[in-house]
Parts: sequence; structure tokens; C-alpha cells
Amino acid sequence: MGEQAAAALSSSSHQSETPTVSTGVSASWQYRGPFHAFASIAKTEGLRGLFRGVGPTMQRAALLNAAQVPTYDHTKHYLLNSNLMKEGTGSHLVASMLAGLATALAIAPVDLMRTRIMQQAVHPHGDGVLYSSTLDCFWKTLRAEGPFGLYKGFVPVWLRIGPHTVITMFCFEEFRSMLGIRPI
Repeated sequence: MGEQAAAALSSSSHQSETPTVSTGVSASWQYRGPFHAFASIAKTEGLRGLFRGVGPTMQRAALLNAAQVPTYDHTKHYLLNSNLMKEGTGSHLVASMLAGLATALAIAPVDLMRTRIMQQAVHPHGDGVLYSSTLDCFWKTLRAEGPFGLYKGFVPVWLRIGPHTVITMFCFEEFRSMLGIRPI
């Protein structure tokens, strides 16, 4: 259920990300700001151009949520049940750091494919020149670059999602504690 909600929310916020990715790709795109970017993309590629990459964005959101919370929960329970650590800041830190790593490993390939799909040139009718779908991008990348090619850019992904996971889980634990909900 959480994966579906995340996918839906990422879909609704995707339009604001399209010009950002497009703007950083090539010096040939000269946008004066986000509204100019939206108008230019809609004019040249149609409304469909604003939604390029929405599929991989939703897939990324689903994978992120499917990896982050369960990894945190299972790691924390393992640490506590094995008497390696006690409930508290230390166990929260270790569990959230490992959850951040697991999340980065899960989403890095989809992040790569999403970026490639959003940055590719498009035919006049709106279809991508290089990739027709996330799966097509996956197979072409795997064949051309091997399995490690799917993890190009892994370090920036981890540096972004790792701290996010630590902060998210620490906030979760603080809110749980403030509400008087005991850890399970």
C-alpha cells in the first residue's frame, strides 16, 4: 500500500522535475525559469513531454518505500533481538544507515534509467529516440555496459538517500516516542 501511495505522489510531483533534469543536461536548452521551461517543453514536445520519465519516477518511489522501511525495521529488530544493541539512538543510527545503503542499492538502477529516459532526444511525435520504456533502457544498458553499468552514479544516489533515510527514521522514532507509542 505504501509503495502505491508513493508512486502516486511521485507522479503528481513529476512535472516540476522534468524541466530541472532537462535544464541541467545541455547548454542548448536556454530556459529563463521554470515557467518558461514548462511552456517550451509543452510547445515543442506537447503535454506528453512534461510527463517523460513519470513511469521510472513512480517505479523508483515504489522501490524506495519497499526497501527503506522494511530494511530499517528488520535491521533494528535484529540488533535488538541479538542483544547487539539496546533500543535508542545507537540502534536507530546503525539501522537507518544500513537501510539507506539498501535503499540506494535498490533505487540506483532506476535512477539511472529515469535520468537517461528524461534526457534522451525525442522524435517529433514524442517517443524517445534511444529508449521506448524503462525495461528497454534496462536491457540496452545491461547489454552495453554490464551489470555495473546500472550503478553508474551510485555514490551521489547514496549520498542523497543515505542522510534522508537517517533523518526520516530518527524523526519517525522521535514522533513515536512523543506520542507514547512503544517500540515493537
